[in-house]
Amino acid sequence: MHKFLIRISVNIDSLPHANNLKWTTGNWEDISKVTALYEYSATKFKNGKRNNISAKGVSTIILDIDDGQTLEEGIETFKEFKSLIVTTKSHQIEKKGLVADRYRVILPLNQSIIDMEYYSKLMRYLTRFYDADIACSDPARYYSPNPNQEVYYSNSGKFFEVSKFDTLIEKNEEVPSPNLTSSILNSFKSTNSKKRVDLDLNSQVTYYQNGIKATDILDYIINNIKVSNSAIPCHCFLNPQHEDKNPSCFIYLNTNNVYAKCVSCGTDGILLKEIIL
Repeated sequence: MHKFLIRISVNIDSLPHANNLKWTTGNWEDISKVTALYEYSATKFKNGKRNNISAKGVSTIILDIDDGQTLEEGIETFKEFKSLIVTTKSHQIEKKGLVADRYRVILPLNQSIIDMEYYSKLMRYLTRFYDADIACSDPARYYSPNPNQEVYYSNSGKFFEVSKFDTLIEKNEEVPSPNLTSSILNSFKSTNSKKRVDLDLNSQVTYYQNGIKATDILDYIINNIKVSNSAIPCHCFLNPQHEDKNPSCFIYLNTNNVYAKCVSCGTDGILLKEIIL
């Protein structure tokens, strides 16, 4: 039987601050031994020197969930992908006055990423989408081991596909100007999309904020959730035929518009704030 191999950087020599990481290939089923004993990073570094300038690429995504989805919810969310979830040292330990599930998600990719600027943009989106630590978007980020970790493998044959988020990254880079008109909205609707819908302010949306699950109408979320240039993870409300068991949709708010996109079924929609007001 062919074994799946994974590549990450490991502080095999246990040097302080993981300053000499070795790009290592290992069996997927053995990666939990690394996370238990060694400092590690998703990034390959030139000559093993851990800094952003030396970052050369990644073939794995790593997310830290500190006080977002519960461990049970995280296992459910990522089980559709080949993934590993391990609890961290602060799991169920009081931290800043809060006792919460804290764990790490390791997701092998279907293709490597060598554009580190793109990687940082992608990770900023993923951390928002999955309510993970924004520090994970730093290519030089490394992670501490936990000898007492709980280990949860999903050996799904489906790899995490980052290309699903490309459209969302583009939307973030092309922030509309404040003087948008309805003609711009019509132009947006005419562009290519797998399925585009008009957003309904009365739509019931089940969403997550600071790890807390809630259900409100879209109008309430737009006017009461205090976010700026941030994404709100939610269950798909754009496509009635999509039974979204995991939160695969998000609502993106900025000063000019409301944009929603489901990365699972491909449905999206937009409203301009001036039309809402």
